[in-house]
Amino acid sequence: MIRATTNGVLRSYRSNLNRSFLALNKARNSVLSGRTYNSYAEDPAAAAHSFQLRRSFLRTSSQYTQSSTVLHKFETAYQAMDRIVGLVDNEHEDSSYAAVLRGANDPTGSGRAALGKDILQLADSIVQATNGARYGNDFLFSGADGLNVPLEWTGEGENRVLTYRGIPVDAGGPVVEMDDAKQPIEVNIYGEDPATKTDAVYYALADGSGTISKTDYDAAAEKPAVKMDPNDTTKPLDVAADAKAGGYYKLKPSGKTIEKAEYDTQKAESDKLLAQLKYLSNDEAKYVDIGLGLQEHDNSNDLITSSAYDIALQATDYLGYGVDEDGDPKNIVSILQRMGTLLQNCGEDGRWENPDVDGEEYTRLANKLKTASDGLHTQHVKLTAQVTFLNNNHNQLKDTANTLNEQFLEIDQVDLADAITSFAWAQYCYNSALKMGNSILSQSLMDYMN
Repeated sequence: MIRATTNGVLRSYRSNLNRSFLALNKARNSVLSGRTYNSYAEDPAAAAHSFQLRRSFLRTSSQYTQSSTVLHKFETAYQAMDRIVGLVDNEHEDSSYAAVLRGANDPTGSGRAALGKDILQLADSIVQATNGARYGNDFLFSGADGLNVPLEWTGEGENRVLTYRGIPVDAGGPVVEMDDAKQPIEVNIYGEDPATKTDAVYYALADGSGTISKTDYDAAAEKPAVKMDPNDTTKPLDVAADAKAGGYYKLKPSGKTIEKAEYDTQKAESDKLLAQLKYLSNDEAKYVDIGLGLQEHDNSNDLITSSAYDIALQATDYLGYGVDEDGDPKNIVSILQRMGTLLQNCGEDGRWENPDVDGEEYTRLANKLKTASDGLHTQHVKLTAQVTFLNNNHNQLKDTANTLNEQFLEIDQVDLADAITSFAWAQYCYNSALKMGNSILSQSLMDYMN
């Protein structure tokens, strides 16, 4: 038999009252904070699970923000490239290609000089539209170097050269005639087999365009500029020995000749520049994490490129670079620059300065402009696909973030109706405990406490 003493009853009452107060306080905190627990110790399993979900949510949120930036950059790039495609659209009657065809058509040849200005202006417009594509402070078509303007003209007039990040876009020349083994064909100074020339005396023209026989030179009313003998600068230099011996290559498309040593020097330097352009086009990249599983190789710590996204857009990928097997530029702006120059060199009557050469070159370049324009269209379609991919990936990241948010809220957040019900019950219990004190404690003690 247990004896119920006054002190025992009081201790039991205080303990139960304190538990009721703690339960009430916990229920009140749950209602106010909306959380099922307020410390790791209250529910270690739920807290650990919530931590993992929240870490994934933060990573996805960062990727979502990065994805949003990349998507807007590519949308801006697409809009800029869409304008450029519109300038050179082969199927549009007011396009550059239609203007090029008018320039090749003899009945409209009287306007060739004016048309040449329009085509040169078109070349400038393409450069300006490419350089003007910016997002924030970055030039969109400058590859990984977004702080410097991508395209720039060097030189003046007919000698203008387009450069991409300081590198001539038409690198890769000079191009010479090759044999079946892909080796340069050795010719004489005239661009022909050395055995075909037997005249005794020939002078080399000063501009390097070829030679003139002594007979023709003496008979000319206006003597052309020729190279002079270094031992006697008053006499033209006789190059008949070089003319017969070979030692030259024939340049394409001009047909002029170039010394082997000079060709080797120019080719080596040009190949270095072309290698730089190829590196920018094929190897330079700027990777960002947009939720593709960013990861590095275990053995080398090199990035797994398929787990990130390359946002470097190279202007030369869209406009072209280098020269083809005929020695003509592949870059659409360089082609327009050359064609516009040919048209501007026409006389007031619209006739070609040299019909057999200029007219044939213009027609050849017109066909190559179409090829370059088709390549631009292909890259434009590729850019469209990239924007579509980025948009889909962006939406996927948004859905993932929403799902993760719902998951950890299910763990962390209380059901508000249940929490309020629990709080009301805890408050009822506490109030009941207080009232019970009136029956347990004597009136004198209560008076003392008051």
